[in-house]
Amino acid sequence: MFVVNTKTAPRRVLSFRSVDDALAEVAKLKTTHDAGALRTTGNWSPGRNFGHIAGWINFGYEGYPPGRPPFFVRWIIKVFKRKFLFAPAKPGFNLPGIDGGTFARDEMDFGTGYHRLVAAFTRMKSTPPTHDSPAFGPLSHEEFQNLHLRHAELHLGFLTGDRE
Repeated sequence: MFVVNTKTAPRRVLSFRSVDDALAEVAKLKTTHDAGALRTTGNWSPGRNFGHIAGWINFGYEGYPPGRPPFFVRWIIKVFKRKFLFAPAKPGFNLPGIDGGTFARDEMDFGTGYHRLVAAFTRMKSTPPTHDSPAFGPLSHEEFQNLHLRHAELHLGFLTGDRE
């Protein structure tokens, strides 16, 4: 299988100001999928991208995987917290010491991933997180939303249709 360098792969630049913006983008991607025109410019299928974003959102409600990021990662996050919350996420980042570079990366079909993501966004829209991030510590509801909107912009940017 050919592996795409996600640091240089083409992708759409998305900017979500709200959870509703992200839900609207996911609805457009579903329409494109239903028309048979959805494709990825990265390494992950649409279902895997959706499930990954949903998984990270759900960690804030159901608990994060065990362990803590190394000190240097927590220090960088503390220093650059505003950037993580408000600037576009950079592609190709891997969590140190984690197999595959991240969590919640299971392959899944489009429908399963789509429904998980819509449910996670809907939950995030109205409910603050109940678990502190092991990397960021406590986040306000707005900070939690901003962090996951930046994450969604990155991953959904690798999904496109022939009409775009």
